[in-house]
Amino acid sequence: MIKKFWLIGLFLCALGTQAQNLVGTLPLHFYSKTHCFEIVDDAKSQLALCLQDAERIRVIRTTPQFQVKDSLVQERPSKEFKGIMGYTVQENQYTLYWNSGEKDKLGCQVFDFTTGKTAFTLLPYVLGKEKVVAKINAHGKLYVVSCLKNESVLTIRTLEGTKISQNKIDLTGKTFLNYEGKRVSFWEMMDDTNALQQVPYFQFIDDETPPSLDLAAMLRKSYIDGDTLIFTFDNNDSGTQLLAIQLTDFSYIQKLYPQPYVERPAEATYYPIPASSFYFEKQIIQLKSKSDRLMITHRAFDGTILKSWEIVQDQEIAFKNTEIIQENGSITAREFWINPINLFEK
Repeated sequence: MIKKFWLIGLFLCALGTQAQNLVGTLPLHFYSKTHCFEIVDDAKSQLALCLQDAERIRVIRTTPQFQVKDSLVQERPSKEFKGIMGYTVQENQYTLYWNSGEKDKLGCQVFDFTTGKTAFTLLPYVLGKEKVVAKINAHGKLYVVSCLKNESVLTIRTLEGTKISQNKIDLTGKTFLNYEGKRVSFWEMMDDTNALQQVPYFQFIDDETPPSLDLAAMLRKSYIDGDTLIFTFDNNDSGTQLLAIQLTDFSYIQKLYPQPYVERPAEATYYPIPASSFYFEKQIIQLKSKSDRLMITHRAFDGTILKSWEIVQDQEIAFKNTEIIQENGSITAREFWINPINLFEK
């Protein structure tokens, strides 16, 4: 039953998703074992495709009509560099970052569409025993967040073209709630893994693209809101924990948004967390379920409850498709009622 309520909750979060249409096709030649991923220039809303095979790397920029605009090609780096860990875009310069087997440097592959030239250089990048917990593209930069095991100091490396800088966030002495509700350090909470998220990593959620069900179910998520990096934790069902880091001065604030109380089954040896949340434009949407109901809470960033809903198993649900619609020449408000049992069956 809990699973059914989660399905309806995720269904509600996906109501804004629009149907996808075929925009166009690109006449590209793919060599043997070619891998492809997209590069997005947020400043210009420009899409590019990166195609990599055993010998070459191609970056192909497209027009809004999904036609080839221009492209640059560069030889693939030596086998010392295992794979691409991220990218940045500044103006017309696209930079790819390659992991090195030596773990103390990055390969930096530059495609400059202004000059039509390409280049390859090295950047110092010493992780040591640090564990990467997040990688986020924003503002033409790549933010790599890491943490040492058993320590509560976050290192944020900022990659921008051929430049790299780093800042530290010291969370020593700050406490968080783990799965059992005990107060623990940041690393102890990150290391508190379960079936939904088995590695200490933040899943990035892009507010422009509705996440899949798999990503939406993650208990640790990251978001970008302007110049603020947001981390949320739903590893404890008593509330949503949030860590907000200002990327301008690397100050931070910590918050806890309570969830409705649901008693845990005394006989259960494993208790799946029946709670999740989504951050969007300084607001939090929280979901929590029990055997016969789903509870949804809409909060402002300061914690104020803006609205809340409770969907009960045997009661009908009111869905309003729009605030006003035009019908028979008059403007009226209209509600559609759906029986939750019928919705579950669908």
